[in-house]
Amino acid sequence: MQHAFFSTIRSRIFTLLFIAFTITLYMTAYSSRYVIMQGFQSIEDDLARNDVERVRESVTNEFEKLASYVIDWACWDDTYGFVLDANDEYISSNLTKESFANFGLSFILFFDKEGKAIYARSYDSQHKKLVEPSPKLLAHFKPDSPLLSVPTIRTIHKGIINLSGKLFLFVAHPILTSKFTGPINGVFVMGKPFDNALRKSLVTATGVDFSLKVPEPTLPPTLHKNNVPVSFAYSKDYIQSKLFFSDYLGHDAFQLLINSPRNVSKLGDKTTVFTLILLLIVGAILASFIIYVLEKHILWRLKTLRERVVLAEGQPSETAIFLDGADELTDLANVISEMRQSIGRQKKFLTEALDSLGVGIVMVDPERRIIVDANHFALSILKVDRESIIGKSCKGFICPDKTDNCPIMTQHKNGYKRTCRIVDSEGNHIPIFKSVRKLEKDGKTMLLESFVDLSELEKTQRELRVSKERYQALFMNTGTATAILADDSSVVFVNPECAKLLGYELSELEAGIMWSKIIDPQSLPQVRKIHRARRVDPASAPKRYESKVVRKDGESRDVMVTVARLPESSEYVVSMVDISEQKAAETKLVFQANHDPLTRLPNRTFLEERLLESFKNSDRTGMLTGVLMLDMDRFKHINDTFGHSLGDQLLVHVADRLQAAVQEQDIVARFGGDEFVIVVENISTVDELVLNAQKIISLFEKPIQIRGKALYTGLTVGVVTYPNDGITPDELIKNADIAMYRAKDMGKNTYAVFSDEMDKGVRQKLHLESELREALAFNQFVVYFQPQIDLEMETVFGVEALVRWQKPDGTLVSPADFIPVAEDTGLISQLDMWVLENSCRAGKIWHQQNLDIRVSVNFSTRLLHQKDIVERVVEILEQTGFPADHLTIEITETTLMYDVTRSLSTIKALREYGVSFSLDDFGTGYSSLSYLRTLPIRTLKIDRSFIKDLGVDDPGAASLVRSIIGLANNLGLGVVAEGVETLEQQEFLVKHKCVRIQGYYYAPPLPEEEALAWIRTFQSDGFQDSPQREVV
Repeated sequence: MQHAFFSTIRSRIFTLLFIAFTITLYMTAYSSRYVIMQGFQSIEDDLARNDVERVRESVTNEFEKLASYVIDWACWDDTYGFVLDANDEYISSNLTKESFANFGLSFILFFDKEGKAIYARSYDSQHKKLVEPSPKLLAHFKPDSPLLSVPTIRTIHKGIINLSGKLFLFVAHPILTSKFTGPINGVFVMGKPFDNALRKSLVTATGVDFSLKVPEPTLPPTLHKNNVPVSFAYSKDYIQSKLFFSDYLGHDAFQLLINSPRNVSKLGDKTTVFTLILLLIVGAILASFIIYVLEKHILWRLKTLRERVVLAEGQPSETAIFLDGADELTDLANVISEMRQSIGRQKKFLTEALDSLGVGIVMVDPERRIIVDANHFALSILKVDRESIIGKSCKGFICPDKTDNCPIMTQHKNGYKRTCRIVDSEGNHIPIFKSVRKLEKDGKTMLLESFVDLSELEKTQRELRVSKERYQALFMNTGTATAILADDSSVVFVNPECAKLLGYELSELEAGIMWSKIIDPQSLPQVRKIHRARRVDPASAPKRYESKVVRKDGESRDVMVTVARLPESSEYVVSMVDISEQKAAETKLVFQANHDPLTRLPNRTFLEERLLESFKNSDRTGMLTGVLMLDMDRFKHINDTFGHSLGDQLLVHVADRLQAAVQEQDIVARFGGDEFVIVVENISTVDELVLNAQKIISLFEKPIQIRGKALYTGLTVGVVTYPNDGITPDELIKNADIAMYRAKDMGKNTYAVFSDEMDKGVRQKLHLESELREALAFNQFVVYFQPQIDLEMETVFGVEALVRWQKPDGTLVSPADFIPVAEDTGLISQLDMWVLENSCRAGKIWHQQNLDIRVSVNFSTRLLHQKDIVERVVEILEQTGFPADHLTIEITETTLMYDVTRSLSTIKALREYGVSFSLDDFGTGYSSLSYLRTLPIRTLKIDRSFIKDLGVDDPGAASLVRSIIGLANNLGLGVVAEGVETLEQQEFLVKHKCVRIQGYYYAPPLPEEEALAWIRTFQSDGFQDSPQREVV
């Protein structure tokens, strides 16, 4: 029971303050004693270690000083000679008693190379004379002594010798010349006493008082424990430090004892006592002040708050509790008010929540065994309302036991759970899972009974039993081979499909056969690896993988395996699908992916992979890899003439001849269309590859017989080698293609060996293409106009727009150089549209200046057959305002016949808009007269190649020109002769009723402004100044 003194916050605060103050004093005293004083002790330890280090360093300095004397004497030509002749002059000059006394030496020893003493003297400082060294000293310098072992000129021995309790420092050094060179002529030794005089000098030098302790002969070899070179002993007033020194043999020689006063600790003790007294006084004052503040600002207000909370207990939860002030206690009063309101809301929420739960809840008074409350779900299960159940006995109703034997009250249980059945108001028995627990409500024990309707659960269990039976039937009758394996991979259960796949009886497999016996030996390592991975981490192992199984009859089958662990079990279910036919199909697909379906030759993909392998072989052997790029001559003509079916057969026959012509290790591949590639490995020179090319070309001198037809087709071959002509498949094939096209330029049915000049030509073409694109981007083109003259009307009826490329430096690029490149790259369409737009803009300006001039522009094949060409032409006409009926589009026969249907559609559409068409270069193509008769063409232009031969006694040219003029006149078409350069040509044309001409005889193509000036001059002067005026 809690003591009355501690029943209030005030008494507890007083107690806690006292305890806190006491603990603070204790902790302060403790920290002073065990923390602060340890810091002081650490400082004293550091001071003591510094004293030790200074003493140790002073002893080391004595050794270094002695070593410097020894080196000066040992590395001296006089000493070097003295060891050889032991001359008295050296002794009288250097080895005097004054030398011993001045250097503070105790002995000097000279030994020759065999360890024999040449000179040995000790100094008796008491009698101030030189004496023979003691036998005990010389015993340390016997010929076999390590002190006389000086294998190198840099060897030096330093140490301490204990002679009957007397200590000596010594240094031994090999005797060398003054240049510190050998050979070593002996050993020179000096020693000095470590006596009280030396100790006093070291005390003076270091400021540290110490004493020497030499071990007694009866002491053990080691004075200090565990070979610690320094030890510390603590007393109240001093820290005694012991520094141990060993002789050159490792035996303990002496100790240095240093007593360091503990002044720091004494100061710390005084500081601690003063701090505790000061803390006691300050703590008492602070505690009194805290008690006063607590009483005035907290304790009295807490008492007031408690009284007001008690008064509000019987009032509604919405009633607020007020407290004067604006601090935490005021906030607490507000929080209590909010809590009371929240509790009210929570009670309401809990009531509503209980009613919304899908669990029946009933509150029972255990003393009277009656129901005092129930939620909505319980009422719905029992099919009663609240009024009819409150106050009703629980026996035989929600409690299946009709007696007073309540498990909670009579059997003294805290609660229980069970399944049972209750009866609703209609007499139906409802299965439930019931839970009963004791709880306290308003200080009274109540029973909270909750129950869940198990009707759906029982229904689900029945359905699960049925489902299990169905799944078992499904497992046994599914079309997929399935087995259940134990964790050790033995077969537990299989279905008939599995037995059928493996060729076993069910009983044979379910007899515990190991799964490893069924797996093909080639697949077994993979399967075991997957199984091990699945044991370690099931997520890391594949659930599906391909494998091979071996039937009982020994046949191997490819299967797709799916593995899954059965839930809550160590067993696995394994399903297998026979994919043997699929694997065979995949093999076929791989072949098809790498081979041409028509000729069954390797295709481009296979070729690139094989080339990479050949390159590696060439790198390894140093031999060349040759590549022949072959293109069939006249194949397109044969294909178009006899049909694609016969063309395909021709390709197969060509492939067969090529395969028969090469060696077994060589590769023949179909590169595409009528192109083939042959890869020849391990050749020494290009000449070998050329011989192969010649041999293959000669194979096709004889015709190929197909369907009773003798077909002749030659081969054009490009020759390249790795690594001379390329180091990648793409580069080598590209260069072979360049060489092949060069061979075609040479007349076909021949070969060409790739050279850098060929590549240079291609690069120049690419460079020109790049410049052409840049010229389009930066508008480097200009339109020149060549006037077209009507000799009958003596007027300029039109101009032909001709594009010129003017570089930034003013130079002009010939159309013959860039037009073919533009056609090859497709830039011709963009260029034609640019010419059309600028020509229309110029024509519009001329019309505004009252010049009735037609403008003719050239359209390429690519542009005429674009889908949106009509819309684009109309858009330019509308934007520029140039009248469509003054625009003539010139096309060639080749352009017309490329796609007759699309050509007719485009021409008719533009003709409806008012645009005229002219057939350019007429007579050089192969257009049909039937098309010519039906096409909406307005004018024929006679090609300049026919005009240039007029007047040079060429009856064929004259006859052809007359025929074209007559044809145009008969068809009602206009005719224009281009390329007229002489009077004779003009006279012939006028004579045969061709009065519209164009050519240098009148004017070359001119820039826009010059063309305008020329037209104005001609329109005003006519033929007055022209040389052919009288002819017209």
